[in-house]
This record gives sequence, structure tokens and C-alpha cells, in this order.
Amino acid sequence: MSKRQVSDMDKARGYADFLKSAYGFTQDHRCAGALNLVRVPSRTPGRYVEPPLAGVSLQISRSPRRGHAKLDLGAGRIQVDLATPVFVVTPPRQVCQFDIPLDLDLMVVEFPPSFFELDRDDAVRLETLHKGARDDPLPIQLAERLWTLSGVGLNRLESDRLGHALATLLMRQVPRAPVNGLAPWQVRRVQDRLMADLAADIGLDELAQLVGLSTFHFCRAFRAATGLPPHRWRHARRMERARELLEATAQPVSEIAAAVGYDDPSRFAAAFRKALGVSPTQLRRERHS
Repeated sequence: MSKRQVSDMDKARGYADFLKSAYGFTQDHRCAGALNLVRVPSRTPGRYVEPPLAGVSLQISRSPRRGHAKLDLGAGRIQVDLATPVFVVTPPRQVCQFDIPLDLDLMVVEFPPSFFELDRDDAVRLETLHKGARDDPLPIQLAERLWTLSGVGLNRLESDRLGHALATLLMRQVPRAPVNGLAPWQVRRVQDRLMADLAADIGLDELAQLVGLSTFHFCRAFRAATGLPPHRWRHARRMERARELLEATAQPVSEIAAAVGYDDPSRFAAAFRKALGVSPTQLRRERHS
């Protein structure tokens, strides 16, 4: 049986870094934009007292186990039935206690706090997330999908979009204030940044900081103001720019793909065909025939 005590040096650390330094069980770590992902095929039984850490963590017991774990995530002691895949959400800056009676097949998705926190005037309270375990299959499936895609390559905006979608699923039972859109100057500032370099790898956190909002509030407000989430708005602009270059220049398709953020011309061609209904070479042939 192992026990981990709080230390001052742990307080500003993230959960993924803590797992790596504190425990010897096998772990597979990945980054996906602003998210840290960890797979632990066999977390060993024991009693763990873990320090207050920086991020919000989704912790999923992936495989059915016969038995119950006992947890305290700062909102009181809870019992978790491990007979089905189940998850908990651990809060930032809070001592958490885990009594685990048997090994767990664990997946962790660590979010920066900005994926959940709203502006000071917003009425959202996050405590609901930390008061029990849940077996909702949608967050579990999306977390699994995020893990799979992180192994084949995602840019920051794609990773943050999936992370925000996962955070939104987790937040759907939390009361929220009405969504207000961005002010016109905020919309212009964000769109100017997205258009300035269509090949740049930009994250949601950078866009949110441009207009002084949390990531969570920014995503909701941008969609309310424009009708599209940031990644879809930028994707549409990329396809428009690619079409313009195909029609007005003789640049090779591979160079145009790179100019709008695609290292792989085949992925660009597939995205272009899906957006416009024709391939890049077909469009160029039709315009110049």
C-alpha cells in the first residue's frame, strides 16, 4: 500500500507531470494542443493522497472490474462501482484521495483550467463535476477518439476543438448563464489573427487571450457571434484562399496546400473536395479549359 503526501513543490504542477514523477507503473504520455493525455494500463491498488495540482483531470476507468473504489475529490467521500467503464473529474488546486482495491486500466485527459472557467461575472459553478462518478458513454468515447487521433497527428486548433467538445460534454449538467456573443472589435481581432497566417498552428488559448476571455467562454461567444466554432470558421477561410490561389496562380498544388496549413497534399485534396465538391486539380482544369 502506497501513500503520497502533499508538498509545496507539487502545487503548481499538472497531473500528467505528477503521475510521471510520483509513480512507477507503466504510463504512455501524449500531448494534444493544450491537453495532456496519459494511458495507464495497470494502475496498482493502494491508498493515494495526491496534492493540489494545476489542471482539471478527466480520469476514466476503462475496463470493467469487480469491486468499488472510494474517492474524495474535495466534495465529500464517494464510492465508485467499477463494474462498467466510469469516470470522475478531479478539480484543480484540491487534495484528492483515492482508495483503489484492484488494478485499474486508466486513461487521463488533463485540461488547463481555462477550458472550464468563465469570466468572473458568469454564474457557473464547477463543484457539480467533482461530487460523483459517471458512466455517460459519450465523454468516454470522445476521450478514446482523442487518444487515437493524437497518435496520428492533430494541429493545435483541432486538438483544442476536440478538448473543448469534451469539456462541453462534461459541463452539460452544470448550470450556465446565457451566452453573449463577442463585441465587433473582438470578432475582428480574432479573425485578423486567424487570417494573418493560414498555415500557423494556433490554439484556442491564444485566441481567447487576444480578447481577454477564458477559453471556454471564448468558444461559446465566438460561435454565438459568427455562427461557427473557430476551427470551422478558419477551415472555410483556408478553402476559400486555396480556391483563389488555384484559380489565379500556377503554383503547384503541394505549395498551395502548405500555404493553407496542410503538410500532406492528399489530406488537403480530400478536405478541398469535401468542402467544394471537386478536387484541386479538377477545379484548376475547369477554370483554365
